[in-house]
Amino acid sequence: MTVDDRNTGPDADVIDVEPIGDDGAYQVRPQAAPRPVWRGSLYLTTGAVLLTTGLMMLAMRLSDTLDQGGAVLVVGAALLVAWALRATYGLLIPAAILVALGVGEILAADNGESAKWIALGVGFIAIFVLDFVRMRATHWWPLVPGAVLIAAGLSDGSSLWEHLGDYIWPVLLIALGLLFVIGALARRGRSTD
Repeated sequence: MTVDDRNTGPDADVIDVEPIGDDGAYQVRPQAAPRPVWRGSLYLTTGAVLLTTGLMMLAMRLSDTLDQGGAVLVVGAALLVAWALRATYGLLIPAAILVALGVGEILAADNGESAKWIALGVGFIAIFVLDFVRMRATHWWPLVPGAVLIAAGLSDGSSLWEHLGDYIWPVLLIALGLLFVIGALARRGRSTD
């Protein structure tokens, strides 16, 4: 078997191929299984998730405002901590959505139902921003539902729209500034490699 005859692709066996002489012959043998991820990182993630869950539950008992976010906020915060430690995109999506739903419930108590839509839209945009900050590359799809949900919340015509004018321009400028800074840092990081 030559190097070019190896079974490659996702279903390929893990093998080592090494030359055994000057005549071009190779020895093929199974490669040792990859080492498992350090178990300490699993313990760290589990501990951080439990700590976050306990702190959020305690904060909900002490604050009626946080209690309005309910279990959705607790689960979202726990998933967000797990994502921060594991960098798994599959954890970021439900984390951002659940935190946004919990925050939307809290904001809706004082600002009306449109706050839920806006918070959920911000949650989708947070998926894009957080992944970009962490990985320096991301998927653009969260921007579409994020923009649609924010537009739906703003067009609702509730009291939130009147107060949002006080905050929308500063928040928009901050978001654009962050995108420019993050983009510049990403390009700078690539140019030093």
